Amino acid sequence: MIWRLDYTGRFPRRPHWEVDELERRCEEVMVPFLEGRYGQVPIRLPTDALTVLIEREAEELDLHADLIADNNDEEIHGVTWFFPGAKPKVQINRSLRREFRRAIELPHDARARVRPSPATRLALRSLLARA
Repeated sequence: MIWRLDYTGRFPRRPHWEVDELERRCEEVMVPFLEGRYGQVPIRLPTDALTVLIEREAEELDLHADLIADNNDEEIHGVTWFFPGAKPKVQINRSLRREFRRAIELPHDARARVRPSPATRLALRSLLARA
């Protein structure tokens, strides 16, 4: 992890992780969690597993948040709120009714804690292809 200037102006600096670091961290968290829950790492990552993991790692997970964009051309699927010294709060837009949309958004908003492994991303792509 390296520190970079934050051009949004919200922070003086922000952390930046290389993809390999995120992949390793994801596997460090996901493999024991999935083995403990299912006895193995499933090929297709169940949405319920992501929900349980985020509920365990976040202060709050709201799967039915009313998230409204300032611009009508934009759509907000999810938001992760970070607070100094506390666990994050994750909100998923209530308009994401279909299971596969939530399956994509949950790992996206959990990226500060966990990044899906290549096998997980492949499983999510196959899920989308079937939808």
